[in-house]
Amino acid sequence: MKLRLRHRIQLTLFLLFFFPALLLVSGEKHLNADREHRLQPLEAEQLLAYYAQNIWQQWQRDLNATRLDAPLPHSIKGYWRKQNDAWQGNRRVPQVGLMPCPEAEGRFITLVSTHLVQVYYCRQNAETKQIYQLNLDTLLQQKLASEHFKLAWVFPAEGVAFQPSRGSEKQDITLLASSIKPSLQRHDQGSVLQPPLHYFWHPLPIADTRLLLVHNLGNNYLMGGLLVGWLVLSLLLSLLLSRWLTQLIQQRLAFFSRAAALVALGDFSFRLPEQHQDEFIVINQLFNRMLGEMQRQQQQVSEQNLMLQETNDKLKETLATVQLMQGERFEKARVLLQSAEIGLLRHTVQSPLSSLQQGVEQLDSLRQSMAVQLQHPGLNRTELQESQQYLAELVHHLSEQLQQLNQQLTTSHAGPVPDLGEPSDIRLAELLQQVICDYTPRLNAAGHKIYVRCSSQLVLHLYPQVLYQVLSHLLNNALQHAFPAGVAGEILISVKQEAKQLLITFRDTGVGIDDLNQSRLFQPFHSTDQAYQAAGMGLYLARQLVEELLRGQLHYQRSEEKGSTFIIVLPLAVNDQE
Repeated sequence: MKLRLRHRIQLTLFLLFFFPALLLVSGEKHLNADREHRLQPLEAEQLLAYYAQNIWQQWQRDLNATRLDAPLPHSIKGYWRKQNDAWQGNRRVPQVGLMPCPEAEGRFITLVSTHLVQVYYCRQNAETKQIYQLNLDTLLQQKLASEHFKLAWVFPAEGVAFQPSRGSEKQDITLLASSIKPSLQRHDQGSVLQPPLHYFWHPLPIADTRLLLVHNLGNNYLMGGLLVGWLVLSLLLSLLLSRWLTQLIQQRLAFFSRAAALVALGDFSFRLPEQHQDEFIVINQLFNRMLGEMQRQQQQVSEQNLMLQETNDKLKETLATVQLMQGERFEKARVLLQSAEIGLLRHTVQSPLSSLQQGVEQLDSLRQSMAVQLQHPGLNRTELQESQQYLAELVHHLSEQLQQLNQQLTTSHAGPVPDLGEPSDIRLAELLQQVICDYTPRLNAAGHKIYVRCSSQLVLHLYPQVLYQVLSHLLNNALQHAFPAGVAGEILISVKQEAKQLLITFRDTGVGIDDLNQSRLFQPFHSTDQAYQAAGMGLYLARQLVEELLRGQLHYQRSEEKGSTFIIVLPLAVNDQE
C-alpha cells in the first residue's frame, strides 16, 4: 500500500520527535534503577567511616612525607618551618604562624568564613615550629560508590559546608540549611531525610569537623509527567507540521507546472511569484532571471559594442593624462628623497655635534678656571699641570669627534658604516663611563641623576664605536623626550648576563610612551615630540646598528610603572673574569 505525501510527512515527523523520547525513557529507567535503592543508615555509617579513614590515613602519610627540599604532597597546600627565629616555606608565612600553637599538642587551627575556609596544623617544640595547611579539596577527592553521592566537609560551629571546587580556583562554600544545622551541631553522627536529598554525617578527627554524605533520591513522578507530555507534543507537532508542509509543496508545484507549459509554447513573458519569503524564492528568482536574459541578449550585444567604443576613447585620454602626470610625480619623488636623505644626515651628525658642543662648554669652563688660577698670587703649579693634562685629553676627544663627524659627512648613508676598524676587547664599564662623561654637562644642567650597575671586569669583543653610538642615541633620546622642561629625573643603566646573552637595560623615570607611539617607535622619521626638528631617526639608527653590526636586538619593554625601558640583547661571547 502506497502512502500519500501528507501521510509520509506525518510518519517521518512523528518518528523524528518520538526517537528522543525513547532515549529519555531508556535513560530514566537506568537512572531510576540506581536511585531505587535508598541508602540505609548502617550502610551510610560504614561508607562515611571508610571515607574518613582514607582521609585521615592520606593526611598522616603526607604529613610525615613533607619536606622543605621536595615538592609538597597533594594533601598539603602549604608548609612553613621556623628554626632559630628564621622562617622557611613555599610562600609568605600566614598570620597564624606568628601566634603560638594551641596548648594541646597536635591541635588544628581553622579560619572559616562564607568566602574562604582554611585549616592549619601546628606543632612546636623547644627548637622548631612547623605549620601545615591542609588541602581540603584534595582530601575530599574520594572514589564515591555512586554518581548520586556527594561529599562535603562541614564546620558545625560556623554553619559552613565545603565541597570540592571541580577545577575552579574559587572555593565552593555553602551555608548549612536551617533544617539540618541544629542536628549537625548537637550530634557527632546522624542522618536527616529531606526528599529528594538524604543527609548522613560522621565525625572527623580534624578540628572538630564532620564528613557529610548527600544522597540524591531523584523525582520519578516529575520525569514521568514530562515523558507523557513530550509524547503528546510530538504527536500534535507531527500533525500540524505535515499539513502545513503538504500545502506549501503543492502550491509551489502548481506554479512550476504552469510556467513549464507556457515556456513549451514559446511564451517567455510569464514570471513566477517572488513575494513569498521562503526557500522557493531563490528558485523563482533564478527561473525569472533566465527568462529575462533570453529576451535581453540581443539588446545587450549592441549596448556592449557602444560601451567598448566609449571605453577605448577613455583609455586614450587616460594614457595622455598619465604621461603628463608621470614627469610631475618623478620630480616630487626626487624632492621627497632628497628631504629624507637630508633628515637622515642631520640626525646622524646630531650626536657628534652634541658631543662637540659639550666639549666647547668644558673648554670654556676650563678657561675660566685657569684664568682664576693665573690671577691668584700663589700660583699652584700642580693644579696648573692637572688642568693642562685635562685640557690635552679634552682636545684629543674633540679631535676624535671631529674626525667622526667628517667621516659621516663624506660617506653615503646608503652604504656600510665607514672605518669601523676591527672588533676589539673593551671594558663595558669604562665605555659606559665615557658616554656618561660626554653628557655630564647636559645632565647637570637639567638636574638629572644617572646610575650604572655593571661589573668592572666585564670584557666584550665587538666594535666599540658602534656600541658607543647606540648608547649615545638612547641617552640623547631620554634627555630630549623623557622629561618635561624643568623636571629632574633618574636614568638607570644595568648590565647582566643570562645564559649566552648579555642584557643592557636602559630605564628612565620620565613620562613614558603611549600605545599609539609604541607601535611606531622604531620607524624612521617618527618622533613622539614634534618640537625637535629633523627628529625621529635616533631609535631607528640605534636598532639598525645593533641588528646589522652587533648581531643583537633592541626592543622596548612595556611597564605599568612610569618611564620607558629599552633592552639591548647581545648574543656575544662575554668574558667575565669575576
